[in-house]
Amino acid sequence: MLAVPFNKYCVDCKRNKTSHGLAWLGAFVCQDCGGAVVVASGDDAENSPLTNVVDGPVSDEQVAYFEAGGNEKLFHFMREYNL
Repeated sequence: MLAVPFNKYCVDCKRNKTSHGLAWLGAFVCQDCGGAVVVASGDDAENSPLTNVVDGPVSDEQVAYFEAGGNEKLFHFMREYNL
């Protein structure tokens, strides 16, 4: 999934290469932007919504979310609603 051009770079900053994912959004982000989401949500590392998609284990359920989503779909959705 990281070979897809839209998924190679962070959907948030669009500069850094993807290293993590937010399965609940089906989106790929860089560590910096993903870390900001974790801090903002107040989640601790054990219950973090952030998944290391390069080095960490990714569950079958998370893979399904990423396959159903992806950065391109999220980008167009956010653009449509001016988010």
